Amino acid sequence: AALGGGGQPDDVYAAKAHEAVRLPYLVSIRRAGSHDHVCSGILIGVAWVLTVAHCVNPLSPYAAGKKPLVLIGARSVSDTGMEVVVEQSFIHPRWTQDEQRSAFNLALLKLPKVTKQPIPKMLVDHFSLNTGQMLSAGGWGASSTGPVLGGEIFSSQSLEPQEFVDSRRCNATMWKSEMEDGLFCGLNAQRSASCIVDSGSPMLLMDMPKYELHNGNPELDFLVGLNVDGAPCGTFGKPDVYVDLRDHQDWIAAHIHGGAQPRNEL
Repeated sequence: AALGGGGQPDDVYAAKAHEAVRLPYLVSIRRAGSHDHVCSGILIGVAWVLTVAHCVNPLSPYAAGKKPLVLIGARSVSDTGMEVVVEQSFIHPRWTQDEQRSAFNLALLKLPKVTKQPIPKMLVDHFSLNTGQMLSAGGWGASSTGPVLGGEIFSSQSLEPQEFVDSRRCNATMWKSEMEDGLFCGLNAQRSASCIVDSGSPMLLMDMPKYELHNGNPELDFLVGLNVDGAPCGTFGKPDVYVDLRDHQDWIAAHIHGGAQPRNEL
């Protein structure tokens, strides 16, 4: 079997590492008024959420809008947890309208207050990622096999192991030259499109001593990418598509560290 990052075979990694779910920084981005879950986002600063641009595109009737609601600290989309209205959103200047599978499909959301939730680290140049390395994808999907007929599409926080597949390999064998540079793929054990992740869902290198997730420190998790696209849940041979966040450190840092932070705490 292939090795999953730290020397454990993939089957051990998959079976043991994801028995628990630990995603305190995963947020639900919602439409004002209805409070419907639209997409996922990640806390990457005490008052900042990173998500995908098409989620907050003000010109799209399917988006949550420029100033959506953000649910923080919840374990399920049905939780009534802490909701705040985004103060300001910043869509990446190189994102082109309606280009979902774009390496610039990113947006930063500034919150009106700071949060005490744990915040993951950004993977920069700590080490290189190689095709076949096991990472963790998180989201709000109802189950790894998809929603039950007549049931909810989104439910509780979930995790599944996914293999990192670089854009060249993914283009050649799975997406047939439909991906641009700056993207990568995540392939689950079923070799099919995930039923867990949605737009804005994170790909993570999680802190899990001895592959026990509940013993890990969420502030030592590394954020690798955000989901921007994929095939319908369960489609065989079509992995999920992520923006590689290692290419966007300067843009993120310019916003997060470039302005005054809110003083009130959530």
